[in-house]
Amino acid sequence: MATLHEKASAGFWTWEPPGKAIRIHIDLDTVDRMMHHIVDGFGSVPKRGAEVGGILIGSAQRPNGKLEVTITDFLPVPCTHRFGPSYVLSNEDVEGLAAAVASAGGACVGYYRSNTRERMSLGPEDLEYCQSYFPGPDQVVLLIRPSAMQASRAGFHFYEEGALVDPTPLEFPFRRSELESGAAPQRRPLGERRPAAPSPPPPSSPAPSPQSLPATGRAHGREGLASIQEAAMARDPQPSAAVTQPMFTPQPQQPQFSPLPPAPHLNYPVPSMAGGIPRTKRNWVWFPLSFIFLLLGVLLGFQAALTFNGGKATSQDPYSLSLGVERRQSDLIVRWDRTNGAVRTSSKGVLDIQDGPYSKRVDLDSSQLQTGSVIYRFSSPKGKFKLELYPKDRVVMSETIDWSN
Repeated sequence: MATLHEKASAGFWTWEPPGKAIRIHIDLDTVDRMMHHIVDGFGSVPKRGAEVGGILIGSAQRPNGKLEVTITDFLPVPCTHRFGPSYVLSNEDVEGLAAAVASAGGACVGYYRSNTRERMSLGPEDLEYCQSYFPGPDQVVLLIRPSAMQASRAGFHFYEEGALVDPTPLEFPFRRSELESGAAPQRRPLGERRPAAPSPPPPSSPAPSPQSLPATGRAHGREGLASIQEAAMARDPQPSAAVTQPMFTPQPQQPQFSPLPPAPHLNYPVPSMAGGIPRTKRNWVWFPLSFIFLLLGVLLGFQAALTFNGGKATSQDPYSLSLGVERRQSDLIVRWDRTNGAVRTSSKGVLDIQDGPYSKRVDLDSSQLQTGSVIYRFSSPKGKFKLELYPKDRVVMSETIDWSN
């Protein structure tokens, strides 16, 4: 089993496949800069992504008969992509490659290319470029497969008995953080990546909730919110008689409104008249008075609702996260309602981003959820955003929105 080796010196990482007479040291700053160059090409063309390439700069020597290559820089060679997203050079592009090799002189130690094809191997055009511009036994080729969701992978190809070794005998993660540690970091479950955040205070107006969810499975939508409200009531229990109910699927409920206080009942004496008032006329006198009293009750109820909600009248749907996307120059601002009960009681969340052919997963803790927004640099004219909240074990609440430029 091949083992990733330690850095050759400060700022370098060493690639040394077992059983081969070659050792390659690559500068970690060069890895960072080259990866930015590769990602720019990867996001420039929908679906597959455009490949980029160029020449490797450094030095090569053979102490004790073993090839030692040190890579300290790189020089990109542009490609017009007349033949598609692959790094296949036109006649004008080949002239640029020849000029780059000539300008580097003896510091040119090989050739690099990103790889978005199905197979991680050299193509016929790669062999042609190497035969024409990198034919020496001390020249190497670096292929990098970019990835939007995990660390990119890479591997070196070198000459052995006059031919380039293909496929590479040892792939490695092309990411500085993993090369510095010497191996890919251990992936932990989502729930163990950060300490659980303290639960915020329960909503001020808990609504009745259905029975507890089953121990297995995941609850969605309104069932998830009902579990949130049930958890909130458990922290502030009210004395009630035990009620046994059969299992049922909660049906959508209409929005709940606070009841208005009853209209005040005022006992005004009816002024007497000498001749008396006919019964029919007395009834008509009370009709406008009743209307006035009803209107007064409505106004008092509305004022009480404003006072209870801190001066803000709201008709917010408790099952909506109000997910929205706003474009600001070359960025997208993804917003949600941070005052929603599910947002306030969730200790973690996930924002899944589908940017054209690329996908990205953003983990959010409780403090990030409370900000109510994230900023994302988009690369495609269309996208989809899905926010998932985890307010309780085995409970998830989600909302999805499509975006187009």
